[in-house]
Amino acid sequence: MTTRHTLSPAQFTQLFHEVGVDDATLERWHRGFEARYPEAHAAFLGWLGLNDDAVSVRRAWGLRRLQHWSRCCPR
Repeated sequence: MTTRHTLSPAQFTQLFHEVGVDDATLERWHRGFEARYPEAHAAFLGWLGLNDDAVSVRRAWGLRRLQHWSRCCPR
């Protein structure tokens, strides 16, 4: 039997916070991950233990935020 070792989303976020990553920077990281590597992002969310529905919700949230930022704050 294979044991699956994962972190919860809360544990992953806590690790970021412990090294000084604030929520705004974490959001930028999330948007960049989804924009550049959408399939890897989905796999990563699954590794964190999210089911397919939760992965879809998080990815949709990230895409909405990405669209918002690209409209209001173009580079």
